[in-house]
Parts: sequence; structure tokens; C-alpha cells
Amino acid sequence: MSKKLLDQFNCSKMMLSEHRSALKNHKHKPIPPQKDNISEELAQEFQYLITESLATGRELKIVSSWQDTREELKGKVIQLNSFQKVIHLQSCSGKIHRLKIQHILSVE
Repeated sequence: MSKKLLDQFNCSKMMLSEHRSALKNHKHKPIPPQKDNISEELAQEFQYLITESLATGRELKIVSSWQDTREELKGKVIQLNSFQKVIHLQSCSGKIHRLKIQHILSVE
């Protein structure tokens, strides 16, 4: 048995039974979905605003969510990849952010 596995075994045999069962339940706990599905009407509105920003250079405020963090970005859409479902947003400072469309919560 490798040293790493031996150390894990030694650590786990010293655990209390309640902690062992809680750890087992935690490992088998289902992962919650990233976000609720947006309505078709909202998706069309997002698509319209994003393509308008791409064509005219209009600045948008996009709120996205990823891994339990919420991020608010302002900038212009410089590229839209419909195949990969990714937009590239350039902020006022010039930094380019790559956002997956499935993570977008709102577009203004």
C-alpha cells in the first residue's frame, strides 16, 4: 500500500462514527444545478441585445453566475461564438472577459 493511501487509512480509522457517516453522506450528496433555466422570451431578448451590441458597439451590463459566485460586468461585445455559446466582452479598461451564455443571468 502506498504511503498516501496508508496515511488516509490511518486518518480515517481515527474518525468518530458520526463524522464518518457525515463524510459518506457529503460525498454522495447530489450537486445542485448551476442556475434555473431562463424562459425562451428572455433568451431571445438576451440574443437581441448581444447582437445589437456586437453590431453597434453599444455597452452592456451583464450579470453572470458561475460556481456560486455572481459577477457584474460592463463592456462591449466584441465577438459572439454561437457554436461554442461563448461571448467575448471588452470592459472599459480594455480587459477581455470570456463568458459562457449558459452562465448569463441578465443583460441590460
